[in-house]
Amino acid sequence: MLGKPLSNYYGLSEAFPIFAQYAGETAAVPAGATGRLAPGARVEIRRPDGSLCTIGEAGEAYVSGPAVMKRYNKDPELTTAALHDGLFRTGDIVVQDAQGFFTIKGRLKEIIIRGGHNISPAELEQTLVSHPAVADAAVVGMPDPVFGEKPVAFVVCRPGLKVQAEDLMAHTEAQLSDYKVPRTIHFVQELPLGKTGKVDKRALQEIAAGC
Repeated sequence: MLGKPLSNYYGLSEAFPIFAQYAGETAAVPAGATGRLAPGARVEIRRPDGSLCTIGEAGEAYVSGPAVMKRYNKDPELTTAALHDGLFRTGDIVVQDAQGFFTIKGRLKEIIIRGGHNISPAELEQTLVSHPAVADAAVVGMPDPVFGEKPVAFVVCRPGLKVQAEDLMAHTEAQLSDYKVPRTIHFVQELPLGKTGKVDKRALQEIAAGC
């Protein structure tokens, strides 16, 4: 559109860049993928017990590279918690495919555990937004008396378009496992944003608790 090549990067304040998707990539980039490993970066995808994940298995990304921080300023406790074996714990759930593309599945602290099954809010949000009537969506975990937690979705429809909650449930169930389907969907005019411009999920949880 601008007549210039564009590149997509993934990184954090503590580490950048880690994954990159470059203009002119010859291989077909999987839907939702962030990119391949950036030059000079190293990543290990680990299970909760610290063992390495296999290809196609989601886990937490531990990273290192020339642009990864050495420590947090005047906070040795936080530094110790974040750095392991020379790698920085990102807190992001990531999966790598056989072609070397990485996909971000969500934040570790946001994972919803429903009846022993892990649910990624980011995956659910992407699925909801893939519906033609949906402009934006956010998913949060809420207490469930039977399964421990449940996903609750907040949806913003596109101008002039409407969709029923049942239709969105069917749309989600057609693409994801049944336990991931949100049985509660709230339609809102907009999603609340925090100071950094990200969706304020704590505010959404407060709204869900009051409904």
